[in-house]
Order: sequence, then C-alpha cells, then structure tokens
Amino acid sequence: MSEGFPDLLLERIGVAKEVEIETRSPQGKVHQVTIWVVVLEGAPYVRSVRGARGRWYRELTEQKQGALHVGSRRVPVRPTAVRQPETIDEVSAAFWRKYAKTASLFSMLRLVTLDTTTKLEPA
Repeated sequence: MSEGFPDLLLERIGVAKEVEIETRSPQGKVHQVTIWVVVLEGAPYVRSVRGARGRWYRELTEQKQGALHVGSRRVPVRPTAVRQPETIDEVSAAFWRKYAKTASLFSMLRLVTLDTTTKLEPA
C-alpha cells in the first residue's frame, strides 16, 4: 500500500474551491479542465459533472493516471473507482458541505454523477 498525500497538500486541496485536472488522450494529447474536489478521510475525491461522458473522467480512468494542479503544484495521481454506497454518500455529504453556497451544487449530486465518484491516490 502506498503512502497518502502529505497533510499540507491535503489541506490545500481541501480548501481550494477548484483545481485543475490534467489527463491524456489515448493519442497522448494533454488536456486540463477545472473541477471540484473534496477531501475525505485523508484522500481527495472527484466526480464528473457530465457523468461517464466527461472527457477528463474517461481519460483518467482509461489511462489510469493524471495530475491535479493545486496552485502552482502539479501532483501526479491515479484513480480508484468508488463502488461502496456508504462512501459515495459520504463524498456527496462532503460536496454538500464544501459547495453549499454554490448554485451548481446539485449538478454534482445527480444520479448520473454518483457512478463517477473517484478516489485519487498518489502516483
């Protein structure tokens, strides 16, 4: 089992309203897009607002690697799909707490997004 992210980095991720996620297409083209992220029990979690159709989500899960850009720092990550209903509910609650005053919150709590709940681990 690999070690997790450093505490200070987790804190920065936890307070960041948005981060950039970097992914690669099968042809190697690099893409970056702004996403929301929450930290739960020492790990960052993300979801695709477009569900499984989201390009960054497809590329991250197909290539099994990507990177978060938090401030000026590039952090290589690898995805792990979350399938446990309890964890999905906890991530939803974390999104609710962090983004409660954001008009787009409910787009991240729709059924189509729940299946894209992804835990990010250091790569």
